[in-house]
Order: sequence, then C-alpha cells, then structure tokens
Amino acid sequence: MRFYNHLACIAVLVVIAVALIHHSLIGGKVLLPADLLLVMTPWRYHARQLFPQFRRVHAPLLDVIQQYYPWRKLYSESIRDGELPLWNPYMFSGTTFVGNGQSAIFYPLNFIFVVMPVDLAFGWFVLIHLLIAALGMYALLSLWRIRPPCALIGACAFMLCGFLMAWLNYITLVCTAVWLPTVIAAHEYVLKRVGLKNSLMMAMLWAVLVSVPLALTALAGHMQIAFYVWLAFAIYAAVRCVQCTIDGLKRGGYRAFDMLLHHIVVSTSAISFALMLSAPQLLPSIELSTMSTRAGEFKYEAVLANSLPPEQWIRLVVPHFFGNYRDGTHWSPFEMFNFIERTGYAGLLTLMLASVGCAFRHPMRPYAVLMLLIGFLLAIGSPVCLLFGMLPGVRQMVGVSRALLIFDFAVAALAAMGAEAIHRAIDFAGSERAKCSGKQKGFQTPAATRLILAPCAIAVAMMAFSTIYGVTCFWEVVTSSDIAGYVQWQICKAALLLSFSCIVLAMLSSHRTRRAFMIAAICLIVADLFSFAYGLHPSCDRRMVFFWTDSLRLVKANVGEYRVMAIGTDAIKHWMPSNTPMVYRLRDVQGSDSLWTARYANFLKCIDADLPGFSLSSPDSQLVDLASVKFFISGAPIEMVAGGKPKNVKRFLTHDMWLYENIDVMPRAFMVTNWRIASSPKEALQFIRDGELGKINLRETAIIEPQGEIASPVLSASKSVRGSAKVLIDGLNKLKLLIRSNGTQMLIVSDAFYPGWRAYIDGKPVPVHISNYAFRGVLIPDGEHSLWLAYEPTSISVGIFTVCIFMAFVCGCVIACKITVCRL
Repeated sequence: MRFYNHLACIAVLVVIAVALIHHSLIGGKVLLPADLLLVMTPWRYHARQLFPQFRRVHAPLLDVIQQYYPWRKLYSESIRDGELPLWNPYMFSGTTFVGNGQSAIFYPLNFIFVVMPVDLAFGWFVLIHLLIAALGMYALLSLWRIRPPCALIGACAFMLCGFLMAWLNYITLVCTAVWLPTVIAAHEYVLKRVGLKNSLMMAMLWAVLVSVPLALTALAGHMQIAFYVWLAFAIYAAVRCVQCTIDGLKRGGYRAFDMLLHHIVVSTSAISFALMLSAPQLLPSIELSTMSTRAGEFKYEAVLANSLPPEQWIRLVVPHFFGNYRDGTHWSPFEMFNFIERTGYAGLLTLMLASVGCAFRHPMRPYAVLMLLIGFLLAIGSPVCLLFGMLPGVRQMVGVSRALLIFDFAVAALAAMGAEAIHRAIDFAGSERAKCSGKQKGFQTPAATRLILAPCAIAVAMMAFSTIYGVTCFWEVVTSSDIAGYVQWQICKAALLLSFSCIVLAMLSSHRTRRAFMIAAICLIVADLFSFAYGLHPSCDRRMVFFWTDSLRLVKANVGEYRVMAIGTDAIKHWMPSNTPMVYRLRDVQGSDSLWTARYANFLKCIDADLPGFSLSSPDSQLVDLASVKFFISGAPIEMVAGGKPKNVKRFLTHDMWLYENIDVMPRAFMVTNWRIASSPKEALQFIRDGELGKINLRETAIIEPQGEIASPVLSASKSVRGSAKVLIDGLNKLKLLIRSNGTQMLIVSDAFYPGWRAYIDGKPVPVHISNYAFRGVLIPDGEHSLWLAYEPTSISVGIFTVCIFMAFVCGCVIACKITVCRL
C-alpha cells in the first residue's frame, strides 16, 4: 500500500510540473522571452508584418536572450560538429567559454540541447529540473520518515517556491538550485546504509553516491548557487555528526567514536570526490574569477544594495505587491523592486505549517530551523554576510537575496514536518478518544491543540506585521497611484487566502476530517503557488527566436573573418544587444557576461570611458580599427551616436538598421616591423592611451608585454618591408595561419589574449606575448612558416587528470573491497 501511495504522490508532482509549462512542451511554443527581440534592432522593424498580434513584451528577461540562448546554441552546434567549445571567439574579441561557468559545457543534462532543437529544448530542460527538485525533496522527506501526503506538501512547496519560479527562465540558476534536496537525500541514504559493520573503505565508496549530485551543482553553471548548496550540505553533515555522536553516547560510549568516524569519512569523502569530479569546470572558473572585473575587495554596500530590505518583506506574504511581468505592473526603478532577485514566496499555508514544524520534535528540525535562519539572514543582507566576505572567491557574490533558495527549502521542509506533526496529533487524539467512556466521547487533547494553534498564531502575527509595515512604507502607492487598485487587490487576495488557510486548519477539530484536511491542505498549497507561478514565464511563438533578416544576411556575407560592433542610443530598442550576433556566428568586439577579464575591460574603456555601459559609442577610435571591427550596426544614424560626421565609412542601404562598413579596418592578423616593450600592464595601458590620442601609430608599432625573453626590433632596409599573414583554418579553439616574414617580425593577432593559448611555428612551440595590452603577438623568424595557435588551458588538463585520478581511486577501492569479501 505504501508503494502505491508513493506512486500516486509522484504522479501528482509530474502532473503539476507538466501543467505549469505545458505550452512549451506540447503547445508549439518555446520557453523563451523571444518577444523581447521584437523591440530590438533589427527585428523590431519586422514585428508588425510577421506578428500582428504582438502588443507588448511579456517579460523583459534580457539575460535569457542575450546570454543563455546564444551560449546554448554555440554549445550544441559545436558538439554536433565534434568539437568541445573551450573558447568563444564571438564575444569580447574572443574569451574563454569553459571559464564562464554558465556555459556549463561539462554538465551532462545540457546534452538535451544537442539532441533537440535549442529553442524547444529549453522547455524540456526546465521540466526535467522541476522534477529533480520535486522528487529530490520528496525522497529527502521520505528518508526523514515523513509520511507520503506530508512529504507531498513539502515537495510541492519546494518545486513551486518563489525562488525557483522567479528564476525559471534563468536555467543555470535553476539547474544548480534543484539539486539541493537531492544532495542531502543522497547523504541521508548513505548514512542509513553505512553502519559499524562496514569498513571505512566501504564508507568511502558509498560517499561516491553523494559526490555525484554535489559535483553536478558545480558543473551546472552558477557558482553562487552552488556555494549555497554546498553550504547547506556542509551544515547538514555537521548536524548529523553531532546527532550520531549523541546517539552513540546513549547506546554506549565505545560506539560513539566509531559512528562519528564513519560519518566524517562519508562527508569529507563526498566533498573531496565532488571537488575532483567538478575540477574541469571549477579550475577554469577560478582562473577567470581571479582575472575578472569583479576581482577585488569585498564591499558591504554592494551587498545591501542587492538584499531584501525590511520594507519589502511583504513579498513573502503578498508576492505580487510590487507587480509582476505577467500583469505588466512591475514597479520602477528596476534595481529597487527587482521581481526576480527578491522573490521568495513559499505560500501562506506553507508558512503556517512551517511554524507548526518549528514546534514539533523531529530529528531534523534543528537543521531545518538553522537553514531557515541562515537563508533569511543572508537574504536581508545582515552582518552575517560579512563572514562570507572574508572567504576568497565568495566576496564577489553580492547578490545575497539569492539565499532565498535556502529559505524556501527550509520552509518547505518545515511545512512537511508541520503536516506530519498535525497528522500525529490527530492520531493521538483519536486513540485517546477510543480509550474514553461514552460520557467522554468528545475528548480532545489540549496539548495537541496548543501545538497547532500557538505557532500558527505567531506566524499570522508575523505575516500581518510584514504586511502592515510594507503598506505603511508605500502608503501613497497603495492609496493614490495609478496601480492602487491592483495593489489593493493583491492585499485582499492574500487576506482571503489566509482565511482559507485558517479554515483548513480548523478542520482539525474532528478526527473524522483528517483525510479531508490533508487533501484540502495539499490542494490549497498547490492552488496558491500554482496561481502565483502560472503565466509568469513567457511562452512565445517559435518563429520569433532570432529570425534572419536581409540586413543580417548582408553582414554575414561580407564580414568574413572581421568583427562587428553594435551601437545604440538606448539599452533595448535602438540596439542589437551584445552576444546576439553570436547566434549568427558574427564576431563581436563587445559582449555580455558576469565575468570577463579586467584587461579587456580596460582596453574598451580606452575607447569609451563611460563603460561599463550597454554599448560602445566611439566608432572613430583607432582602437576600434585595431580590434578588427569591419561593420557598425546601429539603431540610429551614426552621426547621432558619434556626435558629428563619422570617419571613413561606407553606408549600406538597409530598411531595418543603419549599417556601415569601416574602410580603415585592420586585419585580424598582420605583421609589424617595430614594437615597444612595456615593463608592466600599467605602462602598456598608457601606451594604448597614447595610441588612441595619436601619439603612437598602432598600425606600425605594437606594444608588447613579453611572456619570455624578447629583444627590441632591429630594423634594416629589407626587414622594414612587412610580411604577410593569411588565415587558413579559423576554428573555435584553434587558428592556423600561413606566414611570410621578411626578417624577424612580430605577428599581431587581434584576438584577446588569455592564459592557455599556445603557438607552434612549423610544429615547434614558441611563446605567445601580450600585444597591444589585450591581444596576442608571436615573434616570427625570417621565411615562410605555418603557425598554429591552439587553446590548450592547463586548468582543463589538470581538471581532467584529477577526474582520472578519482576514477582510478574508486576502481582500486572496489577491487580492494571485493578481495576482502572473497577472503572472508
């Protein structure tokens, strides 16, 4: 019977997940904000003709269009072509793709983008991870000995929680976060299987089961969320170690140490194995983070700016108080009322049940309460964040409101415990009534009633306080703004829902309504969270996704090996956003990513001092020529952007963009006979500024930061004649050139310099120097040569070697354990 109960609960979870995004699974639509393209250059000029039904953008989720779709498309096409995309040549004049953790090229489930069309795969990818969240939570609660209906409440609450629903289109965050309950469930399962009869080697082998989902969080693509998952796991392991020690002391002191040792071996082995398995992703990401624009000192002000302030705690009770994308009522400014960053709604009845769970004696209650406090304190930017600011690699994680993941997870777990407590209280009351005489037929246990009513009253009081405080802080908006009616309706809806929650809890007055209570509680929680989440996520016509236009075909046919540069007058309408050219395999001098090298950022600031901005606005720069920009794509006449008549450009007539060809563009690979040696990056950057001011002719002279010994150029009549460079093979991770050099000359490749690039002249390795502050240079001897440039990062080699060591170690342990069993 218990098996069928589990099966029924799992079926309910599957139905809910499918119903939530069914339009993107069987409705012929895609789970992408593709309608956002219809207000951007050049696609906006085709919107009325191709999509007459389009009225407004459903959700302006720019990062999904600007980052996740282009990256997954590059990944899928590269894998289909038989090449692992370690390098991305289509943004920032080339940048590491594997170092950008959100590319997640080693995450196994990303393979769905290879076997399916990329746009359609987004919906199925999200469905798979929603089910991982739900089933992982259900398995964890079952291992905690919570009966199926109560575990179903916790699983629904976590799967539909505000954090996951708000971030649903941001697939790297979601596919990292959903593994949290699975990691802890695997750990709990292993602890139940590993006993004192098992050797420590066997305990280490069992730890492999825990390390796999733990490693998947690091491979999934978002390091901050992975850190929260690892933090939750580490705290759980510590709590279980304390509990096993106490249990061992109760059973006999001599067993306490052995039990503690087994728990420590499982936990530390799981973390060590997970680090080894995820090394191919972690090492390149750490390498990039040390060189990125975010590398630097911890700033508590930035943490507070990205936290959940007290006046917005009302979001936890009235989730749409500040509007949402579905209704087109999102408050401005965006930075202050960011719906995605600050949403952690878990449901009103869920919160009330969680309050009961806090008062219920369950072995895992201390852990759940601790996670509730940690998640909330981190999300509100409390001084607890200062502790994490001391950790290297963590201090850059200023988006602390994302700790609402931990908060929602704890609330879901406590809600299941609360439902279990109520179930047991009803059972106890029923047994007491059975023992009573006929005159005492209406007997109720006062303790059971207090167990339910007292914490619920406290939860209602806290929710009322948060609501009243939030309404007070924004009184003018609530009473006299254009959206006052909408906000008031949201408050009334929350009050109505709270009333229904109290009615459901009131059904506990009779033992006969126990089954009805559980069904009503599940239905109310699902209805509450489902109505909150349904429709928040844009499901768009598949034809909207990066369709080709005549102007894009024109650029693609004429750009060759050169780059494009998009220029705009605002961040959305009059701009072709960075990374979107990547979809059409167009190389961009700009880019959009949370991590990019400080060196290249400094180079772009020499072109436009206002960076970081949404686009460059200086097409007259000599550095733009140096970066091999052949086409300017503009949403307005270039004269408006440049502030006057532009330099030597040729205008192409297109009806959906202003397209200009840069006549002065420099080749991606060219030879120079003269170079200056810079003693430091600071000096090299100053030389580049001088070149921008016309003091140095960067067409004739290169600025070199040697990565080995290099001599100053020796000029003669014969050597002053430039050699030539011709690109033969231009791949993702490699570049082959045919070089003809008149004497010893310097080859300049206007692709971004990054550690891991190797050069081979006629098969012999030679150093790759930093040229012109941000690009690559190779010293070429006299004569005709074949030059290979290949991206072969040491971090990847070490990471793969680490995985091999792990596999060898596991195989060795398996063999050793089998030999031991055979001898016994």
